[in-house]
Amino acid sequence: VISSPTYGDLPAPELEWEQMPSAPVPRLDGSAIQIGDLFYVFNGYGTIDYVHSHADIYNFSDNTWCGRIECPKSMANSHLGMATDGRYIYVVAGQPGPHCGVPPTSRAFVLDTETRKWESFPPLPASRYYCC
Repeated sequence: VISSPTYGDLPAPELEWEQMPSAPVPRLDGSAIQIGDLFYVFNGYGTIDYVHSHADIYNFSDNTWCGRIECPKSMANSHLGMATDGRYIYVVAGQPGPHCGVPPTSRAFVLDTETRKWESFPPLPASRYYCC
């Protein structure tokens, strides 16, 4: 690791880590986004050959995992691009299935976090991984 000594002597607050409750499932390479006090963690690998197709929701207000939302079956399982406007979560592209040999997708979806309902969204012009 190469770091610049230019900023090495600047005062900064010391941040401390806090232990959170364990997630409902083990997850690698999932995607996450926060809206208010809710933290949405999507899809990802459960094992080397198993991928999740749901989102778990963490509530920072009471420090609990408080919900689960099933994702559309045709949505990618990892390498997702995500964005939010404060209500809707836009999920675009990514890798479908558990193996990198599968080409990425251009499909896109939008989740209404108030109704917890999914809708299809216009696809990207080209397939890709991690597009946001």
